[in-house]
Parts: sequence; C-alpha cells; structure tokens
Amino acid sequence: MKMKTRKILLIAADLLLAVICIFQFIFNSRDGVKVYKLKEIPEELIIYSSESEDPVVLTKKGEDWVLGTEEFKANPFYVDAMIQKLSEIKAVDKVGSVKNEAFINRYELNEEHCISVMARKNGEMIRSIQIGKNDSGNSQVYATIDGQKDIYLVAGNLRNVFGKSAEELRYKIVYEVAEITSALVTDYSQSEEIKWNLSNSAAGDSISWLFTSGDDVEADPVKAAEWFRTLSCTTVKNWLPKDFVIDGQKIYSVVISTGTDKIILDIYSDNYGTCNLSSCPFELTPESVARIMKTQWDLAK
Repeated sequence: MKMKTRKILLIAADLLLAVICIFQFIFNSRDGVKVYKLKEIPEELIIYSSESEDPVVLTKKGEDWVLGTEEFKANPFYVDAMIQKLSEIKAVDKVGSVKNEAFINRYELNEEHCISVMARKNGEMIRSIQIGKNDSGNSQVYATIDGQKDIYLVAGNLRNVFGKSAEELRYKIVYEVAEITSALVTDYSQSEEIKWNLSNSAAGDSISWLFTSGDDVEADPVKAAEWFRTLSCTTVKNWLPKDFVIDGQKIYSVVISTGTDKIILDIYSDNYGTCNLSSCPFELTPESVARIMKTQWDLAK
C-alpha cells in the first residue's frame, strides 16, 4: 500500500514538473515586453494618414505647438498625449515581420490604412512609428517602431491619439483672459442701435458694478459677474477659412477691456463671429451666442 502511494506521488511530481517545463518553454519563447524610451522631447511631429492627402505638421513654437504653415495654435491636451505616447512605447509582443507581405496586410500596415508618425528635433528624426490596426479589444495596436522590420503589439490605442485631422487638433479657444474691467456693447439686433457700457471696480474685498452709459438702471452683481466670466473666454464650434465671407448681418458687438488690452468680439446672424485677435472667422453654438448677447435689462436688478 505504501509502495502504491509512493508511486502515485512520484508520477504526480513528474507530471507537475512536465507542466512547469511546458509553461517555461512557452514563456521563454516570447520576447516579453520591450519599452522604447525617448531621451529627448520632439520639436516637430509629422503625421501621414490615408484620411488626408497632406500630412499634419505640428511644430513647437515657444510654449505652444502650432499647426502647419498658418501656425494655428494646436490643442495642448492632444499634443501632450502624442508626446507621452512617443516618449515611452511599450511593445507587448512580437507578432511578425514586414518582410512578409501577408503580415503587412493582416495588421493593416499598408498605405491604405497605416498612420505614419515621425518625430524630429533639430531637424533630425528621433522617433518613427507606423501604426496599423487595433487589436480586438481596441486597447492595443499593431505597429513597427523606429524603422525596424519586426511588427509588435503595442500598448495603447495609438490610432485614436494620432488619427486626428488638423481641424480636430486645432485649439478651439479664440481668447482667454483672467480679468475684465469693462464691456462696451453695441446691440444691432433691436429696431434701433443700442449702446451701453458695464464696468467694475474693486474696493478692498468688494467689487462694485456700474452701467456708465445706457439706461439708468442698477446692475445686479451676480448677473454681471456671470456675464463677465462668459466674456473672459470664447470657444468656437468650428473655425472657418480665412477667406470665408460672412453674408449675414452683424447683430451684436462687444469691446472687452482688460486694463491693458481691448478685445473686439462681433456676432453675426447664423451664429457666425469674428474677433480682432483671430485671423479667421468662426462659428459659435447657439448656446454660446445666447450667453454672450445680453441686454442691459438682462443684467439689471
């Protein structure tokens, strides 16, 4: 009886050892996770995609990133995400090679589907990545890194990060100021042109609000403060081309004084707008227009 038990234990031990050896073989046959880190921060990004004939070119200019030759400001949130992904690429597993055309087509690394990204500094390329299709869970992509022939499964949905158009990458904020001292309104939407001015002044911890022109009414401090917060930042729905001609009528104009600068914001019918700080006209949402176009009586007590 003891001999039988001993034999069973020995057989079980042999089987366990065999299973361990098989798992070790499988594990060791994989390359494991490779991390490609950048020591430098890029100054230029060039992105080619089948979605557009022209590449998206992002260039660092001072503290900002700008788009193309027009040098429109890019959304810093999107650019930061790109830099982060390029700075540390995690290759989870090697799945094939571009030497085999079947792998190129399988992982959509061909010209019809691939997103190609180049990062440069001082005119020299410091990183390149070709991004193919997502995996089944959309949390990883198939890609090649720095011109290598190997195809890797890479962590992160890089197609979502780098697959944005120039229009999507453009910063949607026309201007943003920390403080407003006065706002001079010309309202063209009424039967006759109406002008009025609202200003504020600080005395200790309190702020007083005063209509310095227009009807003889008293400003409500809560409503006035909320309107100035609205005017402190204007965000567009869509940017329009520089040569876009606004056919509609100007219905509202506000000159915003910050103490050092003057911002002129003009609103037209169909929710179009212009600003002296922007070379391009733009489209606003109806909700934004409604928040901007206040009458003097809207802000009165």
